[in-house]
Amino acid sequence: MNLESILKEVADLKLADDEAIKKELLQRVKIYNYVAPVEDNDYSEALLSEYKRQYGKSRGYLKM
Repeated sequence: MNLESILKEVADLKLADDEAIKKELLQRVKIYNYVAPVEDNDYSEALLSEYKRQYGKSRGYLKM
């Protein structure tokens, strides 16, 4: 599964807050890719940034 698909699936969940979105994104990415535990925070922040870039307008986020 590619990142675009993961982002879409998470967007479809209509999660309310950034922490829930980051957790769900990271959990799904880890199914298909190894992420070192010490990198969890950096990865989840990067994933959230991309999520907001692609889905921010429809979710009320400002585009970065």
